[in-house]
Amino acid sequence: MNGTENVEVEAGVFTALNNEIFAKHEDGSNFPGRSNKYYAEETGQLKETYSTISSPLSSGEKHLVSYTVN
Repeated sequence: MNGTENVEVEAGVFTALNNEIFAKHEDGSNFPGRSNKYYAEETGQLKETYSTISSPLSSGEKHLVSYTVN
C-alpha cells in the first residue's frame, strides 16, 4: 500500500488508498508490469491502471464514471 492520495475521475475527486500490485522473479527483482488500484472509503474502487508483465508499454486504465449513494 502506498498511502492515500487525491484521485480525480469522471465521478469526482476522492481521497483514495493506492494499492500497488506487481510480480517478483525468484531472485527478488520485479517484473516490469505493474497495477495500481485506487479505493475510496464508502465508494469502492475508483480507478485501476495496469501494464503487462511482458511489456510495461502495453497498458490500460479503468475509471469510475458515476455512482449512487443509497
